[in-house]
Amino acid sequence: MKKLILPFLALSLCCLSFLQAPTGVYKQALDLIAQMKETQAYPLLLDAAAKEPKNVDVLCDLAYYAAREGNRQKDTKARDKKFITSKYYAEQAIKLAPNSAEAQYVYSVALGRMALVASSSEKVKMSRQIYDVIQKALKLNPNHAGAWHALGKWNYEVCELSFVEKAAVDYLFGGLPTGDMKTSLNAFKKSIALNPNMMIYRYDYAIALEANDQEKEAIAVMKQILSMKQVTQDDAGIQADAKRMIAKWS
Repeated sequence: MKKLILPFLALSLCCLSFLQAPTGVYKQALDLIAQMKETQAYPLLLDAAAKEPKNVDVLCDLAYYAAREGNRQKDTKARDKKFITSKYYAEQAIKLAPNSAEAQYVYSVALGRMALVASSSEKVKMSRQIYDVIQKALKLNPNHAGAWHALGKWNYEVCELSFVEKAAVDYLFGGLPTGDMKTSLNAFKKSIALNPNMMIYRYDYAIALEANDQEKEAIAVMKQILSMKQVTQDDAGIQADAKRMIAKWS
């Protein structure tokens, strides 16, 4: 079975709802993001957070894009530093707005990134926490596309655990919440329905379809990706990966 394009509980696009019109350096960062220049926007988001430390929208965006930037780093120290930054600002957002679905969502993203560099036992512990945070986000906003995508990936990854890994989870932590492929596929479909322009949602859905022995359907979804408009910095790479998967499965 093919692993998802991004590691465990990687990133989905934020569905931000701004409490106030963005201005100054924050608006400059958002303009760059709209132009698919996330890397250039990242230092501006850091600047915006320093100037507006209680602006939850700024904190959520910074946490989200720090995680994305970390994923792009080839140097592990640079990667880990951005993952830590992501978690820090997500926690600040949670403190200021615990009832914000967006804050809960970006916190799940940040925890997912931290899990990549954690020990095996810590990864399992964080997996339980990630699941709870995703559920909080969906309870606060049942139409949060990113949270549905995260739920789909969480269930997919739990299904991919080996027998030995599941046994270790049961012994050390009393097991994880039940994850199944049907729930994964339904969650992915929900995220696509809520935000049909996100390539990564379709890509991860196709990977899960193939893992569920639905290869024909998986190829059809990958082909959809090839005709989609690029809206994020990573979309060109996703389309290239989709083309490779179509060739592999055909």
